[in-house]
Amino acid sequence: MVQHMEVLNQNINPIVFQPIEEAIITFITYADKYDGIGKLEYGSFGKPVLTRKPCHVGKKSTTSLDLQSHDGSPFSIPTSLISCQLSSHHCGEHITCDIDETQSGNYDITFTPHNQGNHELTVRLGGTDVFSSPITLSITPSPEMKGNPVDIIPKLNTPCGVEVTHNGEIIIAEFGAHCITLLNKNRKKVRSFGTWGTKDSQFTYPCGVAISNDGHILVTDEQRIQKLTFEGDCISSVGNAGSDSLQFNTPRGIAVHPTTGQIFIADTSNHCIQVLNNDLSYCNSFGMYGSAPEQIHNPRDLIFDNEGVLFVVDYYNHCIKKF
Repeated sequence: MVQHMEVLNQNINPIVFQPIEEAIITFITYADKYDGIGKLEYGSFGKPVLTRKPCHVGKKSTTSLDLQSHDGSPFSIPTSLISCQLSSHHCGEHITCDIDETQSGNYDITFTPHNQGNHELTVRLGGTDVFSSPITLSITPSPEMKGNPVDIIPKLNTPCGVEVTHNGEIIIAEFGAHCITLLNKNRKKVRSFGTWGTKDSQFTYPCGVAISNDGHILVTDEQRIQKLTFEGDCISSVGNAGSDSLQFNTPRGIAVHPTTGQIFIADTSNHCIQVLNNDLSYCNSFGMYGSAPEQIHNPRDLIFDNEGVLFVVDYYNHCIKKF
């Protein structure tokens, strides 16, 4: 064998095997250190496809991401190059998603939403939004919700209003105890604050609760509205008995517009809805006593949908009105 190789080598010009150029090639240990690789691959291959699947509150939910080359074959990239976030402007929820490659070019995006309503799923490859991102996902109540309570929170004194934060904390207005009670997401009591009275951080008969856009607790009391911290400190308070602007007569329901942050109050015995700005300054009001479509008789509660449409409980007109 050696003799044959020597014969072959005699007939080879060694010059042709000498390099005529030199280049330094650096191998990247981790692909995600190259910021542009996601853009390069997204632009060089077919459009990613996002597939919606049913999503439920409190349940691990999945959406599929498929990557294909232009010839239709699967195209795989490291999961470190893919980032996803589920967001809701209505409740301020932002969830980072988990990403797993189930097979070449196919990825499962998993998350557990805490609130129902429309959410936006943003998917990026190497920092660039993929085609059709963000997509809207409708988060619905769990199918197990069939009318049988899975938990009961006892030992409350005439609870009148309740609100749940995007972190799962529960805020309860205890009408009969003249206080606000906070529970953590495990339904364990964190604190109660407030005593009977008319000073700041005191309550006569608290009824409605909501979360302002700047993350504070809003409470309707007998003739006023208070904005408080989660520790119970009063930030601002407006209102007294009457029927003029910033005067109230047993206000009950309270809701925050999902886009503007304005505060809508069911001024029950004044038969109207008062609208305040986030700083509790007066904006406007609408409604008056009566049974005509634009009139209201004893509004008790109100709520916004994800599109900013207002629904009002018109108590003595025996209907729900949409504004």
